[in-house]
Amino acid sequence: MEAEKGINAYIREELFREEELKNILENFPMENPEISYSVMQMEEKNWNEEWEKTFSNPLSLKIVV
Repeated sequence: MEAEKGINAYIREELFREEELKNILENFPMENPEISYSVMQMEEKNWNEEWEKTFSNPLSLKIVV
C-alpha cells in the first residue's frame, strides 16, 4: 500500500522473517538506496470484514475467454 513516503506492507506474524528482509535490503539492486523499515504488531482483527463495512457499490464481473 502506498504511503506518503514509500509503502506500507503487511504480513502475518508467523510468516515474517526479519533476517530475510535484512538480506534483501542489503542486496537491493540499486546504488546507495536509503531504505528503512519499522515493525509493529497489529491487533488481531478480521481485516476483510473491516474493509467490507466501508465498501459500497460492489461489481460482479464475469470474464469469458
